[in-house]
Parts: sequence; structure tokens; C-alpha cells
Amino acid sequence: MTHGVTTSPHAPLLSQAQGVIINSRPFEGDNLSQILQSLGIPEDQIQKVSSPAEANNLLGSMDLIILDGDLPDALTWAREHLLAPASPALLLTAADSRNPQVTNLMEEHEETDFVGRFWHPHEIKGRIRQLLTGHILKRRLEQQVQERTQELERTVEELVSRLADAIEGRDTHTGQHARRMSLYADALGRKYMACPREGDEIIEEKDLPLLRKAALLHDIGKLAVPDHILNKPDRLTPEEFCVIQSHPNKGTQILKNSDLSVLKRACEVGLTHHEKWNGRGYPQGLSQTGIPLMGRIVAIVDVFDALTGKRPYRKPNSPEEAFNKLESEKDNGHFDPHLLSQFLDIKDEIMEIYKKFPDSDHSQTSYNRKGCLECISYRNL
Repeated sequence: MTHGVTTSPHAPLLSQAQGVIINSRPFEGDNLSQILQSLGIPEDQIQKVSSPAEANNLLGSMDLIILDGDLPDALTWAREHLLAPASPALLLTAADSRNPQVTNLMEEHEETDFVGRFWHPHEIKGRIRQLLTGHILKRRLEQQVQERTQELERTVEELVSRLADAIEGRDTHTGQHARRMSLYADALGRKYMACPREGDEIIEEKDLPLLRKAALLHDIGKLAVPDHILNKPDRLTPEEFCVIQSHPNKGTQILKNSDLSVLKRACEVGLTHHEKWNGRGYPQGLSQTGIPLMGRIVAIVDVFDALTGKRPYRKPNSPEEAFNKLESEKDNGHFDPHLLSQFLDIKDEIMEIYKKFPDSDHSQTSYNRKGCLECISYRNL
């Protein structure tokens, strides 16, 4: 069954492919190697072994497995090793398609084909070409999908980041507030993920990027608040404070009806990060676990960052002062007590973030505006 090696038109596609021939008959193994070379696979990318066990450490790197199915326990080995996401396999066997082992293997591993014991070079070459080209094209498509997905993720990441910059650019008092918020929320989310409240929502690793982005956009409603109110250096009037309190609903108007999961979460967090555990928050008066978990997380880190952040209308609290004030709220029902305890447990991690992303110094030094801790209370931020 020897034949001359001629170049296949598929050679450019298959030139990077690698294959292993599992066959105890050296003459047959050489013939199979020649066929693979005729398809454009270089000789040094073809491995030949005499038993399935010798191929175990090669499986992850091979694009094709040619297996002598009549070797002892070959079909059992194939079912054990080829059913995971694997390379296509061609069986050489005297058994026909009615053999249960062959049938089961082909049903369970779709990239498996077989030829009879006395195969013809043209037949087996065609089977190999079909298996390999299908496998390589499928792999290329999967790679393209992965690249496009990563590109989309990078695009969403940048757009969210630019939007967060726009929000911070409107509110000249908050510095790197959104950046810290994102990292604080991630830290608290991870802490909660390790020890969730029984019967409550859960957070998984895949949810953390959504939490970070939602925290970045939690104040998007401030884009709709007039500058003369948002950046007023003096005390807010009750009417002006009502406008500030409208920003959760305004954020909902901006983000609602989006099909993007990141914007859905951002909309949810933006609407609920001023709700309180005792039901006395705004805008909906939600309470306890009726407040979405991510909203409860952002509520805590938002207040901590507001307390420690620089403002032209008040001096910042030190982190320790802020932690103490939050701890004093444990029994007042403003925050989820389980999450608050967890936040206080990760003080060191929060401090690292606080030091890494400080606010720049403001030129304004007046503290005339009684709109935060001293008057309306930091709980209303």
C-alpha cells in the first residue's frame, strides 16, 4: 500500500497540523505517515507509537489521532481518552459499524471516523483530509469568535470607563470616586462571595466584572443634574437637595431597556444604591433583601468613599474615622448588617485601594456648604 508523496492542495491549511499514529505494525505506520505528509503535514510533526498508552502525553497537542482499533483494549482506551474536547480520531478496525463499541464511540465523539482493516490509500487519505480540514476550520472559527468576544469586552470596558470619566468630569467634587468605588465594590463582593448570607442572593466570579462596572456607573444620573446644583459650593436648599436625590431615577432613564447585561446591572445599582436596610432610603423605599445585593454593596462603599473623599464644602474624614462611623451604624438599620460586618473585616484591603487612588488637591478650601455629613447626614449621600 505504499505510494509516492504528492503535494495536496490542502497543504497550506494542514502545514501546521500535528498527528499521532498509534499502530504496532511499522510498515502500516510508515504508509500512514506518508499519507499525512502528502496532505502537507511535515514529517517532524508526525508521531508514531506502538500502543495507546504511549500516546497519553501527546493527546493535548495533536490535531489528529490515527488509532489501530484492533490493538488490545484500543476501543476502551479511545472512549476514556477521546470523549473530552479532543482531536479528531480515525480508527482502523476489522469491526464494522454495527460493533457497539465503534457505534458508541462515534456517537459520543462526533469527530471520529473509521475505515476497515484493509484500507485503500485514496479512501483513507480522503477521510483524513475531511477530519483534519473540518477540525482546523472549526478551531479557526472558535478562535475568531473568541477574538471578537474579547474585542467586544474591551470595547464595553473602554466605553464604561469613558462614561465614568464623563460622570466624574461633571462632579468636580468627587475626584477618583468612581474608580475607588469599583475596586471597593469588587473587594466587598469577593468577601461576600466567600461567605454569603443563607437564603440571599449569591455572587459568582463571573458576576464580579458586572459589579465593578455597575459601581463605576452608579452615579450616571448626575449627568442630568444641573451644574449649578451639582457643584454648588454653598449649602443646598431643600429644593436643590430634592434635585440631587432625583439622580437614581434619572440614571434609570438613561440606562433602561438596554439588552447589555452590564447596563442592566448598572441601571439596577444606580437606582438602588441609596436604599436603606430599614426601608427609609430613596427613591423606592425598598428594605432588607428586597434591595438588590449589588445595590446594597455599592451603598456601603459609596458612603465610605463620600466620608473619606475631599470636598470643597468640608474636610475629609480619615479612613479610620470613616470606619468608626460606619461601625456606629450597625444597629441603626441603614446598611445590610451582614455586608457591613464584612466590609469592616477587609479594612486593610480597602486602605490599599484608598492610598492607591487619592483625590487631587482642590483649589477651593471653603467649607460653607452644609450638604453632607454636618447637615443632611452622610446617610443621604
